Amino acid sequence: MRTAPRWIPNLLIYGVLLAAALLFLFPYWWMLISSVRDQDQIFNSTRQLGWSTIWPESISLHNYARLLTEKDFGRSMLVSLLNAGLVTAGALAICTMAGYAFARLRFPGSRLAFLLALATFMLPVEATVIPLFIEIRLLGWLNTLQALVVPFLATGFGIFLFRQFIADLPVALDEAAMIDGCSWFGVYRRIILPQLGPAVVTMAILTFSITWNSFFWPLIATRGEEWRVAQLTLAHMASDIFEAGSFGWGGILAACTLLVLPLMIAFIFLQRYYVRGVALSGFK
Repeated sequence: MRTAPRWIPNLLIYGVLLAAALLFLFPYWWMLISSVRDQDQIFNSTRQLGWSTIWPESISLHNYARLLTEKDFGRSMLVSLLNAGLVTAGALAICTMAGYAFARLRFPGSRLAFLLALATFMLPVEATVIPLFIEIRLLGWLNTLQALVVPFLATGFGIFLFRQFIADLPVALDEAAMIDGCSWFGVYRRIILPQLGPAVVTMAILTFSITWNSFFWPLIATRGEEWRVAQLTLAHMASDIFEAGSFGWGGILAACTLLVLPLMIAFIFLQRYYVRGVALSGFK
């Protein structure tokens, strides 16, 4: 009895995976093509399935131009970018040093301090919002950039991630560097930090995406438009979409496309580092 060629099962597997990928990607594709359509064409294209459903009859950037001028969405994007960039840079600097200290240094109370750091990321954000808001108000930081950045410069998850990664590195590297005259900080800067590339990329992607998509805390900590992040601007646009003179679904979809684009670009170019960091750090 002849058996089927080996390529047939592989063809079926890749066919199923391709169909699943297209199914999950279609909402993003529809969001993109609808953002460059005229307002009356967005839902008319879905009344009867056809070629116009998945490809626009005409392309117009009117929604994007109006979004960046009338709604000042570009300013909100810059605020979100500044917020996410500062939080990511600060979290990488603090969490790498804290992870190095817990993995290599031995000091009184180090185990208890590490357990407390782990406990912080087991608490939901909602449980800490009220005391955090009171603290920010007492410091006079309401409606400032500090209120968006400082509370998230260190996370228990980041400390745990780098601690686990550094603990797997050979201790002999530290000892050799210290014999050559390096201090503890010198070992961290010259030996440990260059080895943390995959873990740094993993932490950077996670921190940037979480901060970029944050909505609840910026809603509480900021007032007005000066430090309004893009997600809050999008929420304000969606809340008055049915009012006279509202921006409409074309502008909403254009804003959603702009918000998704930076994360997609970052993940596409850094995907291999992210996967390697997840595998080497033991993070599941």
